[in-house]
Amino acid sequence: NLKAGMGISQALRTLAEHMPGVGGEELMLMLEELPLCKDINEAFDLMYERVPCEDLLLTKSAVRLSLKSGGGLTEIMAQLAETIRERNDFRERLANRVEQGKFEAKLMACAPIGIFLILLLIDTELMLPLVTTPMGWTAITIVAVLETLGFLWIRKIVTIEV
Repeated sequence: NLKAGMGISQALRTLAEHMPGVGGEELMLMLEELPLCKDINEAFDLMYERVPCEDLLLTKSAVRLSLKSGGGLTEIMAQLAETIRERNDFRERLANRVEQGKFEAKLMACAPIGIFLILLLIDTELMLPLVTTPMGWTAITIVAVLETLGFLWIRKIVTIEV
């Protein structure tokens, strides 16, 4: 809309009308507050106080710099939109990989129990000494401790904060 020659207020109003959810509502509220503010920068500041979002901070800074320097807001906003999209795509891919890692950790922790139960059903006589003798219980305890340590280690590896 900025490319079509609209002013920034008009472009933001059009964006707010087409943006679903809270984002559109906040933009509309900012535009309603705009006449009460000394300029659009103050309106963005008030919006940022209500919605402290990193993407909004970038947008606010881009608008402020463009208005001060007289640069091409259209190109800046297009580049900013692309950057925000790429960051969101990256966050989504990262979250998917983290969840995959957590699932694999749970699966690896449950695998020995599943194998034990299958072998117990197939050949009870073979597996019985594992649960009826002190040496068997010692082996189960060692496996349980190692499994727990392995699970915690994998969980720590896949826990990534962005």
